[in-house]
Amino acid sequence: MNLIIFITFAVILISVLLGIFCLIIFKNFIQRIVVLDTITTASSGLILLLAYYFKSNYILDIAIVYAILSFGITIIIAKYKESQI
Repeated sequence: MNLIIFITFAVILISVLLGIFCLIIFKNFIQRIVVLDTITTASSGLILLLAYYFKSNYILDIAIVYAILSFGITIIIAKYKESQI
């Protein structure tokens, strides 16, 4: 079971690193917002994986709040950008 958790952790970590690379490369504001949302979703997955590994409800709560906040911030930024167009 630890091998599966390690492989999943590595894959999600690679996706976060690729997202950071894309965040640096992309110049369009909308593309950057989508990549940033993807990074926050993947990092929420990392936090959830850590909560499962350590069997901690506190870390699970942190992951849920982080996911809700990242979704809300993405919606706010999208509405702000929509009002500028």
